[in-house]
Amino acid sequence: MWCRLVECFRLADLNATSGDPIINEPIPVTLVAGYLGAGKTTLVNHWLRHANGLRIAVLVNDFGDINIDADLIEAQSDDVISLAGGCVCCSFGSDLVGALIDLTKRTPRFDHLVIETSGVALPKPITQTLKLVAGLRHDATIVLCDAEQVQARAADKFVGDTVLAQLRDADLLVVNKEDLISAEQLSTVLAWLSKIAPGTRLLKTVRAELDPAAMLTTRSYAWEGVELSGVEPASNAARPLRVTSHAATQFDSLSLYVEHRVDAHVLASELAADELHLYRSKAIVRHSDDRLMVVQTVGHRSEVRPWNKTSTGPSHLVCIAARDQLNAAQIRSALLKARYQDQAT
Repeated sequence: MWCRLVECFRLADLNATSGDPIINEPIPVTLVAGYLGAGKTTLVNHWLRHANGLRIAVLVNDFGDINIDADLIEAQSDDVISLAGGCVCCSFGSDLVGALIDLTKRTPRFDHLVIETSGVALPKPITQTLKLVAGLRHDATIVLCDAEQVQARAADKFVGDTVLAQLRDADLLVVNKEDLISAEQLSTVLAWLSKIAPGTRLLKTVRAELDPAAMLTTRSYAWEGVELSGVEPASNAARPLRVTSHAATQFDSLSLYVEHRVDAHVLASELAADELHLYRSKAIVRHSDDRLMVVQTVGHRSEVRPWNKTSTGPSHLVCIAARDQLNAAQIRSALLKARYQDQAT
């Protein structure tokens, strides 16, 4: 039963106009999945606490009480729960498609939608359902697993197939509760996961502390929120960015101006390559035919789509990797490989 909606919004954005081309972009959707007890609700609450102005809608697949932390709740009535920071929680009926359509019609518009599945749900059918709703775009499937329990769950004759299917549907695998096992045990789990879901990027966490700025690559982070205004376009130089807050212990981020046209599809393929070790990347670049295109990668998965906004300035690329694994030289090499050949010198 799809029955809970949490929405976060910035009061300053209530004045946004429908003529803003960004508003016409599809709302990105992140699916948070994983078996019972993996830490999905902990992750959602963590993102709500560290939304930093993002308007986040959270649709929770839950049969019991709302799992929002009590200290986030300010007031409660029959149908609406008011949360700290101008957020509210609204109940929906049992129809997922109907709930999603409802979300796309709400104002002010959301920056990002997070769907928390039940512990026994399979991600792939839900991502297929997203295709039925205009105005939404699947951004990433993040699957959490309990570092201490995941191998035993996968071997269980009753639930093992479900656990394995969840792991294989992930764009990013979050190995949560790493503090509960030894370094040797963790190494064994990571090696096992690499065989179960080959090529899928792995993230290790304690208490599901993943920074929303790094995981929810909306315009508020991966485009405007990066605050590139301090970099002179003429320099065409990279500016290393330490992701703020707790993410500074997990991620490195790099932003680049892209002053030449590129083959957007080649760039997407290069950024998704294993040797770059990128968790996320997002670029708004000028394609070989001079159209502006969005290039986004989540682990191995990549997407290229038009960007409905005019621009006369240089394009931008933002890349996110595990701390100390971000290789600026390799990223620049990827850009060179994608450079539109008619302009190559």
